[in-house]
Amino acid sequence: MRTLAGNPQLVEKLLVSVATDEKENVPLRVEAIVGLTTLAQKQAGLLLELAKSGPRPIREEALRSLRGIELKPKQLKSLRKLAEEFPESADLVQATIDPEGLKSNRPALTDISAWEERLKKVPGVADIEAGRRLFHHAKAGLCSNCHRHTGRGNTVGPDLSTVSKSDDQQWLLESILQPSLKMAPEYRPTTIQLKDGRSFTGLRLQSYTKEAIREADGRKRVFDRSEIELIRDLDISFMPTGLVYSMTDRELRDLLVFLRTRSPAR
Repeated sequence: MRTLAGNPQLVEKLLVSVATDEKENVPLRVEAIVGLTTLAQKQAGLLLELAKSGPRPIREEALRSLRGIELKPKQLKSLRKLAEEFPESADLVQATIDPEGLKSNRPALTDISAWEERLKKVPGVADIEAGRRLFHHAKAGLCSNCHRHTGRGNTVGPDLSTVSKSDDQQWLLESILQPSLKMAPEYRPTTIQLKDGRSFTGLRLQSYTKEAIREADGRKRVFDRSEIELIRDLDISFMPTGLVYSMTDRELRDLLVFLRTRSPAR
């Protein structure tokens, strides 16, 4: 299902079929809903029905997929009623209604202690599976755009499969809030300006008679030294500042717990 979800336009009917099949197991249905995320505007009515009628994982994944799309007044009214009916999901409902609100009334990105205290106050037990889905989500978390975990994701940033070994939540949280603060040399972006005026930015893979970089989308580019006018290392990470504003406090807590939990040995 995760593989099929990588090209949702081609398998939209199958994703819808699995997501709505009450005879299927919940984890499989949830993965199908994740696959519909990039089609959320088209499938808004279906996702809203899933949010109203499904078990909590289905309800909350449907809400997450609806985030950021244009909703009609009737749909917004239905969501507000949903928050009253399921108060445990009210934070995700609010994020769906007003995603820009995730930027308001939260600590400064430099205040790690305030964020830690805020996360401690999140009610309930962390949901590791929700954290995993957030890692790979197209709207919230967005980690797998650059990072890989247990074989899934991109290779632009470091593989985070073993980040749990450090067991340092403060460092992990700081890396999310301030990605440019501490960058390993091999993950510091480099800009290459060519003599013809074009410029390219990526992570340096090779430096000798040829220069090779990997761009943010994972594409590799190779240049002859004779083509290059200037090479400059940057102080700004490929990882955007403010990714935390794509998540609620509960989602951030779940993502951190997922990253700090050791994956079972294969």
